[in-house]
Amino acid sequence: MNRNLLHRSKNIICLCLFSSGLLLAQQGLAQGKLRDTTQKATDDSIKRATGIAAGLIPQNIPILFGQQDRSRLVQSVSYLNGKRLESAPVSLLSNSFGGQLAGLYAQQSNGAPRFDNPTLSLRGRNPLVVIDGVPMYNLVSLTASNVTSGITNQSLFDVLSINPEQVESVVLLKDALSTAMLGNQAMDGVLLITTRKGLPEKTSGVTFTAQAGVQTPIGMRKPLSAFDYASLYNEAAINSGGAAVFSPAQLDAYRNGTDPNLYPNVNWQDAVLKKNAPMQRYNLSAGGTFTNMKYFLSLDYLAQGGLLKEDPNTAYGTNVDYKRYVLRSNIDINLDKHLSASFNLLGNIQDYYQPGVGYASVFSSILNTPANATPIYTPVGGTYAGTRQYPTNPYAQAVSTGYLKNNLQAASANISIKRMMDDVVKGLYVKALLSYTPSYEQQIDRSKNYNAYYYPVTADTTQHIKVNTISDQSNVASVIERFQQTYTELSMGYDHAFGNDKLSALLMGRYDNTQGDNTLNQVYKGFSGRVNYSFNNRFNVEAAGAYNGNNRFAPGNQYGFYPSVGASWNIHNEDFFKSINFLSELKVRATYGKVGNANPGYYTYLQAYSGGSAYFFGTGATSSSSFFQGDLVNPNRVAEKANKLDLGFDLAYSQNRGWLNFDYYNNKQYDLLQIRGGNTAVLGQVYPLENIGKNKYYGFEINTGWSDKIGKLLYSVSGNLSTVSSKIIYNDEPAQAYPYMAKTGTPINAIRGYVADGFFTAGNLTGATMSGFTPSAGDVRYKDLNGDGIINQYDQTVIGNNKPLVFYGLGLNLQYNGLDLGILFQGVANRDIMLSGNYEYPFTNNGLGQAFDYNLNRYTPATAATATLPRVTLGTDINNYVPSSLFVRNASYVRLKNFELGFSFSNRLLSAAKIKRVRLFVRGENLLTWSKYKESDPEDYTGLYPIQRVINGGLSVKL
Repeated sequence: MNRNLLHRSKNIICLCLFSSGLLLAQQGLAQGKLRDTTQKATDDSIKRATGIAAGLIPQNIPILFGQQDRSRLVQSVSYLNGKRLESAPVSLLSNSFGGQLAGLYAQQSNGAPRFDNPTLSLRGRNPLVVIDGVPMYNLVSLTASNVTSGITNQSLFDVLSINPEQVESVVLLKDALSTAMLGNQAMDGVLLITTRKGLPEKTSGVTFTAQAGVQTPIGMRKPLSAFDYASLYNEAAINSGGAAVFSPAQLDAYRNGTDPNLYPNVNWQDAVLKKNAPMQRYNLSAGGTFTNMKYFLSLDYLAQGGLLKEDPNTAYGTNVDYKRYVLRSNIDINLDKHLSASFNLLGNIQDYYQPGVGYASVFSSILNTPANATPIYTPVGGTYAGTRQYPTNPYAQAVSTGYLKNNLQAASANISIKRMMDDVVKGLYVKALLSYTPSYEQQIDRSKNYNAYYYPVTADTTQHIKVNTISDQSNVASVIERFQQTYTELSMGYDHAFGNDKLSALLMGRYDNTQGDNTLNQVYKGFSGRVNYSFNNRFNVEAAGAYNGNNRFAPGNQYGFYPSVGASWNIHNEDFFKSINFLSELKVRATYGKVGNANPGYYTYLQAYSGGSAYFFGTGATSSSSFFQGDLVNPNRVAEKANKLDLGFDLAYSQNRGWLNFDYYNNKQYDLLQIRGGNTAVLGQVYPLENIGKNKYYGFEINTGWSDKIGKLLYSVSGNLSTVSSKIIYNDEPAQAYPYMAKTGTPINAIRGYVADGFFTAGNLTGATMSGFTPSAGDVRYKDLNGDGIINQYDQTVIGNNKPLVFYGLGLNLQYNGLDLGILFQGVANRDIMLSGNYEYPFTNNGLGQAFDYNLNRYTPATAATATLPRVTLGTDINNYVPSSLFVRNASYVRLKNFELGFSFSNRLLSAAKIKRVRLFVRGENLLTWSKYKESDPEDYTGLYPIQRVINGGLSVKL
C-alpha cells in the first residue's frame, strides 16, 4: 500500500513537471508580443509588492466556496494580499503571518529548520486551514519529544509549505456565518489560503527570484563559567547543610584554566554550535492569461542549514539540514462559453537530516551540562571525555552519533468542473470538485553510539574508565507516517441581479475522507448551504448552515445541524448620507450562529479489551490467558459546539485612502469534552471524556491604515490590534474550600500557584510554612491565603495576568521611483509565562544540573535587599522551586519582525533585452526585540533550538 502511495505521489509530481514544461514551451515563452506591458502595470505591481493600497479589503474577496463583493459582505473577515508575504525571509509561510492579520495570534516556540512553525490561534482557538476550498488537517504543533523520536506529527503533508510567491491572498474567516458551511469543522475559525491563478490581463510573464542569507540564533541563555558554577555550587552545598565541594585551589584552577583536563571550563554552546547557519531559496514562476486559459506555474527550492558543528573527518553530514522542493501548477480553462475547468497540482519533496540522537537531545544536553562537567576530549588519544556523573558528551552527541534522514514525498491534485446553466436559468451553475492528497514519510536510521572515557581514575594518568560505549551503526528504514485525503464536493449555485437587488445562493454536498498510518478512515460528510440577498445596495442579509457528521461518533450521534444568520447595512448608500463626501464607505454588520468541532477520538464509543497477565493454577505450569477492560467509553459523545456573536463596522474615508475595521466578538462554547471533575480513584478506571464543559472567549479587533502619495512618494501605514479574553463557565469542578481556589470564572489556562511574599530573613523566620519545612534566610515566603498557618494546596490561586491578551502589528511601506522600503513591527501585551525546570532552577537532577547567569541574582546576606531568586540549594527543594508568582514573568514584547529594502530597475535598456524589471533587495526577520523578559527570547523560552534572526539579500528578474 505504501509503495502504491509513493508511486501515486511520483506520478502526480511528474504530471506537474510535464504540464509546467508544456505550458512554458507552447504558451509563455512563445508569446513574445505578450511580454510588453505598460509602465503603469509595472508601477501597479511595485505598489502591490510594497504593500501600497493593500490595506483595504478588495472589491471581490474570497470566502468559503466562492467570492463575495465587498459591498455585499456580511461576514467577519481579515484580508491579506499575498504580495505582502514575499518580504519575509522565512522557510514556512505561517512564520510570515505574525502581526499581519487582525485576530490571528502567532507564537513561535521552536527555531529548528522544518519544525519552526508557530502555533496559530484565532480568537483563542487553532484555526482550520483551507487551501483553494479544500480543508486540510495538519496544524498540530510539534514537540521536542516527537521530533526526537522521528515522529513529526504533521499528518505528513505540511500544507504551509506553500511559498509566498504562490499565494494570491490569505483570509481569516472569524465568525459563525463565514464558516457555517463547514458545520462540525467550523468552531475554530478558518485560515483561507487562495493560490494564484495567472495574470489579470491577456499577458504572460516569467519571474526568477534568488535569495541567500544567514540565520543567527537569538535569545540564548548564558550558562555560568566553570569558576562561577563551582563557586555557586559551594554556596548551595553549604546552604544544604554540607561542606564546600570545591577547594580554593580548584576554584583558582577553574578561573585560570591552568589544567583544562582536570578542571575544564567548556562553554558547550560555543563548543557545539556555530555562530550562524546558511539559508537560500530559489523560485521560478510563470503566469499568463489567454483567450480561454489562465495558468500559473511555480518551482521553488529551499536549503536551510542548522547550527550544529560537524567533524570534518566524518564522511557524512551530522548537522541539521533541510531541503525542500515545491512545484505548483494551476490551470483554468474555458472549454466553451458555458463550461470551465480547473486543474491544480502540487508536488512537495523534503529531505531532512539531523544527528542520530535527534537535534532536541543535543540541545537538551547543552542546556543541562555544566561548564566544569567534563572536557570534550581526554588528553590521551583524543577520545571523547565523560565522567560517571556526566557520561553524555554534548559535542560527541552532535558529531558522532550517526544521523537520521527523513524523506517526505507528498502531492495534491484538485480538479474542478463548472457548468454555467444560463441556457436553463440565468445565473444558475453547477460545480464538481475532486481533490486527492497523498503523503508518505520514510526515516533512515543510521544512528550509533560513541566511546567516552573518564580520566584519570587514579594517580596513574594512563588509567581511564569507559563511561559510554560505542555501538555499531544502525541501518534501518521505516515508514514513520502515511496520510491520504480524498475530498469530493458537488454544488449548485445561483447568482443574479434584479436591478439594484442581488441574490446569490449555494447548495453543496461534501464528502471528506482521510486516513493515516494503520487507522481506519475518518469521514466528514453532509450538506450545507448559503443564501445572500442585497436590497438596493443598502441592506444585505445572509443565512448559512450545514447538516453534517463524522463516522467516528456512535450511530445516532454522528450528525448535527449548524445554522447562522447575519445582516449588514451600507449606510454610505443612503440618500441622507451622500452629502458626506469625506466618507467613502460606512457599513455596520452583525452575525450570530451555531458551529461545531468534531472531536470523536478513535471510536471511543466501543469498549476495548486487552490481553493481560497469565493466571497459573496449582503448583504446576498450567496457566490461562487473561483479558482486562480498557478505558471506560462514552457512547453519548457528540461534537463540541459554540454560539458565536459578532458585531462590527467597516469605514473608509478620504477617497478610500484611509480605512478602519472594527469587530466585537463573544463566543460561548459548550459541550466541551473534559473528564468529570467529581471523579474518584475508587472506581479504579480512567473516566471518559464527556461533553460537559462550557467556556467563553470574547474581545475586539481593529484594523486601520492610510495609503497616499506625495509627489512621487507612495506611502502606506497600517496597523491592527486584537484582544482575547476567556472565562471558564462550567467545568464540573468539586466544591472548593475557598473561592480563590475555584477555576470556574477564571481565564482558561490561567497560571496557578502560590503567591510569593518575599524571602525569610535572618531576623524573621516566623510565619506560615509548608508542613515539615524549616525555613532559613533566603527561602521563599508565601502568603497564607486561608490563614491556617500552613502553606499547602489551599493557598494556591491564579498568579498570572488575568487581563486580556493583546497582540498587534504596525507596518510602514514607502516607494519612491524604483526604491521601496517595508517595515513590520509585531507586539504582544499582557502576556505572562511560568518558568520552571532545568532552564530556570539551578542544580536540578540531584545537584548535577546547569546554572545560568540569572541564577546569580539569588538571595545572600549581601544581596538580601536586591535578590530576585531564593538562596541556592542542592537536590530537591520542597519550598523554593514550586509553581509560584516568583517565577512568573512578564513576557510581553515588541519585535522588529520584518524589514525589506529594495530597488527596481525598469528602463529602456532592460526593455531592449525583453526584461520587464530587475529588483535587488535586502531582507531581515526577527531583527530587534524589546521586552522586560531578559533571560531568553520571550517566545522561545524553553531553552531548545532557538529562534533565528535572518538577514538575506537577493535578486528578482521579471521577463
